[in-house]
Parts: sequence; structure tokens; C-alpha cells
Amino acid sequence: DKVPGLTTEAREKLKKFRPLTVGQASRIDGITHATITALLAYLGKLE
Repeated sequence: DKVPGLTTEAREKLKKFRPLTVGQASRIDGITHATITALLAYLGKLE
């Protein structure tokens, strides 16, 4: 819920599957390149 720019579908799928890596997240059906970009941007801000 803290990652801005994610669709409701992406949030639901990430909550359901709880991927441990960005690679795992990218292989979830329905997760788009835009979702991965938003995740990477968010993770970059945490560092």
C-alpha cells in the first residue's frame, strides 16, 4: 500500500503472492513493466 502508482490489480496480486524479489514479482501474471518500474523507484528511495 505504500508504493505509489500501482493499480488495484497489481496491489492485490503482490499481496496474494508476496514475492521476495523483483524477479519473482515480474513473473506474476498481470504485473506490468510499469508496476516493476514503480517498485524499483520505491525501493530506490528506501536506500
